[in-house]
Amino acid sequence: RQMEYALPAILKLARGDVRRIAVKPDAQHAYNRTLQARLATTSWAAGCGSWYKTDDGVMPNNWAGNTAEFARMMRRFDTEAYEIA
Repeated sequence: RQMEYALPAILKLARGDVRRIAVKPDAQHAYNRTLQARLATTSWAAGCGSWYKTDDGVMPNNWAGNTAEFARMMRRFDTEAYEIA
């Protein structure tokens, strides 16, 4: 799913249509805030230490939902979330 999401951007770079594509910091922070809020309700947030979270309680996962949700999110490259030059 991630490759399907990224492929349009990769092709633009390969063809020379754009020189650079970078996630906007605000988009990254918003995604991480939402992700950490969702992860806080999972078993990974339990009161024990594990490799699922850092010493300061951050859970460095890339997804907190089910595979169907992930597939929906990966359906279209979100150009609004990226700086494209």
